[in-house]
Amino acid sequence: MSLTVNLKVSSSPVEKIGKTYTVGNDYSCVLKDDCSILRPIIDIATSDNLAGYNYMYIQSFGRYYFIEDITSLHNNMWRITAHVDVLETYATAIKSNSAVIKRQANSFNLYLDDPEFKTYNNMQIQTKRFTPANGGFSKSLKYILTVNGSQGGA
Repeated sequence: MSLTVNLKVSSSPVEKIGKTYTVGNDYSCVLKDDCSILRPIIDIATSDNLAGYNYMYIQSFGRYYFIEDITSLHNNMWRITAHVDVLETYATAIKSNSAVIKRQANSFNLYLDDPEFKTYNNMQIQTKRFTPANGGFSKSLKYILTVNGSQGGA
């Protein structure tokens, strides 16, 4: 089966969705007999040096692939072994899902129980004598009013 492969160079981490890569070249290729769609082995006849590529897209399969190995066979014939990049292939479907994320690297949801994120609840108690001379109540503080002493008067 003959199809077109777009070879690229990616510098993004393997676990990233939305990889950045340089736009490569399109090559016509032939699939090896009994070839897997998830782990294809393809042969490309070209005088270009393909050794610098590490990523590819096969439009006929609608999938992105990490290149595992590129072998120079003979007389401008190259063999590429690859495996599917699941995150990039299904990026649109993954991004359209909604979920409650229990753990994230940079921000925390303190409403979810997470034993790896340590928090402390320390009480801060201040005692102040209330007199009109020291300004009375403040809007920035919360108060608990306790009365101590004897009843005066009648």
